[in-house]
Amino acid sequence: MIRRIARTLRTARAERGFSLIELSIYIVVFGLLAAVVVGVMISMFRSQVVVGETTTAANDSQVVVAMINGEVRNARRFQVNPAKTEFSASVAGTDPAQPNAWTCVRWTVDEARGVLVRQVKPDAVGGYGAAVDMVSDVTPTDGTPYFAADGGNTTTGTLRYAFDFSGAGGSPLTVSGQMSNRVFGGASSACF
Repeated sequence: MIRRIARTLRTARAERGFSLIELSIYIVVFGLLAAVVVGVMISMFRSQVVVGETTTAANDSQVVVAMINGEVRNARRFQVNPAKTEFSASVAGTDPAQPNAWTCVRWTVDEARGVLVRQVKPDAVGGYGAAVDMVSDVTPTDGTPYFAADGGNTTTGTLRYAFDFSGAGGSPLTVSGQMSNRVFGGASSACF
């Protein structure tokens, strides 16, 4: 009988499980581990969003720079306004239906809205068409003018441009560069 009681006690001790203190320690350790894992996952999701927004902004800036460079390179003449917030160019080859026709293109920084706008019209015909917003949240780069031309405001030389803009993520990107045009026949233009 004593052996039976001793065997029962040994079996009960082996099967009794965790003590309350051990259980509390396991819960705290698991809670800390879960908090770390959740924090890392949230950080990864936020980083993914920021990278996506920065990539979108970089793509937008590449499109704008490619368009500006192409239009200045193919301009017979371009002009920068005195406020240095706008330039107009008489450009060849912007209309696929008439690749040899001249077109007036105007790029303007709408400072009130903080938007870089592009407008197009046929050379010497009427007014400019509807404005197309290219990038938003445009600001000057460290006091540099948005647009400047070598040799004055009306030139067949080099256009310099510099501006910052924030993409969807809010982190600013600086867009700057310069482009020279090829001299085409006829220096006059009805664009300006």
